[in-house]
Amino acid sequence: MLIFGLSPMHRTETAAGIAWGLKTTESYLIEEIINAKNAYRSNTGSFQVVSTEQVLSMNPDVIILGTAAGGYHPPPEELYCATYYTHLRELSAVQNHRVTALPFAPRNAAQRLEYPLDLMVMAKTVYPDRFEDVKMDEWMLAFYREVYGVDENIAKEICAAQLMNWCIEE
Repeated sequence: MLIFGLSPMHRTETAAGIAWGLKTTESYLIEEIINAKNAYRSNTGSFQVVSTEQVLSMNPDVIILGTAAGGYHPPPEELYCATYYTHLRELSAVQNHRVTALPFAPRNAAQRLEYPLDLMVMAKTVYPDRFEDVKMDEWMLAFYREVYGVDENIAKEICAAQLMNWCIEE
């Protein structure tokens, strides 16, 4: 699994985006809670700019998009459709439509109330068969209703604010 940020500020001729390394909370969740493997094995820092070639060499089975520098948070369709990611369409995760996105995370938000959402997105993406009974849109809206004590309409607004409409529209 690769947690990947598609920030336009890091999308250049030599860079594809940002990868979350082993020294991140997300990597801990991947490896210790979800029981998957972080494809980006760097121990040199939390987040690193990676080239298209580096991402292609990792060839992750699953890509989960996170909020990148500058607060950029695209839906999975950007990796599937944007012309500037043509070379990344060779990736197994892209070809098999195993790209999802975490809820929007503001800068320096390593400790958030939405970690259960992050875990469910990761688990459902890595193990679709084990979680096929979980309808992500229903689960997420129930989470927002319960945690924030709001009605369905407000839960949908929170979902939109977290940039998770991609999951409800599927």
